[in-house]
Amino acid sequence: MTQLVLQGYSTKAIAPLLDVSTETVKVYRKRIHNKLKISSQSELFSLFLEAASTVPADCNLDPLTVYFGGKSVH
Repeated sequence: MTQLVLQGYSTKAIAPLLDVSTETVKVYRKRIHNKLKISSQSELFSLFLEAASTVPADCNLDPLTVYFGGKSVH
């Protein structure tokens, strides 16, 4: 779901893609924010940019997962 948020999808757009309610998406987003110790989508984007700058361009791994030492944030 983090990838969808970073791609600019809204809560309403994410819900049908994941086959869940918009309230469930809101809960997921809140959990992601808590796990990453952030409070906004702009902070998530900033964190992703920072993480992406630490991963080689030819790497196929998720930058946030690499940034957090292999711990998935999805």
